[in-house]
Amino acid sequence: MAYNKLNVLHWHVVDDQSWPLHLEAFPNLTLKGAYSPRHVYSPEDVRSIVEYARLRGIRVIPELDTPGHTQALGKAFPDVLTPCYATNEPGTAAFGRFASFEILDPTRNFTYQLVHNLLLEIRKLFPDPYVHLGMDEVYYACWYYADTVSHNHRNILPSQSNEIICYFSQ
Repeated sequence: MAYNKLNVLHWHVVDDQSWPLHLEAFPNLTLKGAYSPRHVYSPEDVRSIVEYARLRGIRVIPELDTPGHTQALGKAFPDVLTPCYATNEPGTAAFGRFASFEILDPTRNFTYQLVHNLLLEIRKLFPDPYVHLGMDEVYYACWYYADTVSHNHRNILPSQSNEIICYFSQ
């Protein structure tokens, strides 16, 4: 990166299918959400990567992908995900072979507490003042059709999902 004069590494460190970032306060995330115990970044791994980059003039900005791409997070904390079914029937995933639970539930207080605490833990590992929150490829129809979300946002149509995302990101 340094040779090509690139000075920021945007590290997409977690995603829908795997949570490989070990956080001391949340050991179940990697125990339940990583591909395997061998596919985990320890705090020492992260510090080593960040220091290696720093010595080359490169910042490392982690991405905690939210509110979508959170199936792996849900393996440790299933109550924070919104049920999302292709036919409104449990077991029919909206994305074929992917999750029928993969988007955070914006109506639960625990969702916000969890994200806040995850960010606090991530900040301990990454010295950069920025953390990317993802916010892409959110399957908004999940929020529109989920009973918990629609009851709390009765007047929001699928085309108005930005209002929910703004509420979530506050």
